[in-house]
Amino acid sequence: MPELITHRQAELEFLTALEYYRARRLQSAAEFADDYDAVVEQILERPRSYAIVEPPNARRARLRRFPYFLYFRDFSGHIEIMVLTHNRRRQDYWLDRL
Repeated sequence: MPELITHRQAELEFLTALEYYRARRLQSAAEFADDYDAVVEQILERPRSYAIVEPPNARRARLRRFPYFLYFRDFSGHIEIMVLTHNRRRQDYWLDRL
C-alpha cells in the first residue's frame, strides 16, 4: 500500500470540519471521521479509480455521507492529500498547493 502524505492545510481543513460537527452533535463528528477514514482507505487501495480533475495529476474523491471532496495526487509510492473541501465552496481555491 502506498505511503500517505497529507498537506498541512488539508489536516487543518479536516480538524475544522470535525470541530464543526462536534459542536452540533458528537455522533456526527464520529460519523464524519469514519466517512473520511473510509474514503482515504479506498484512495490508498485504488487511487487510479478516481478521475484526474485538475492538472497536474489531481484526483477527486467524494465522502459518502457528508458534502465534502478530497483532492489528492497519486505518485509512485505515495498518495498526497491536498485538500478537504465542502462541495459548495469554490473548488479551485487550493490550486496553489500543487
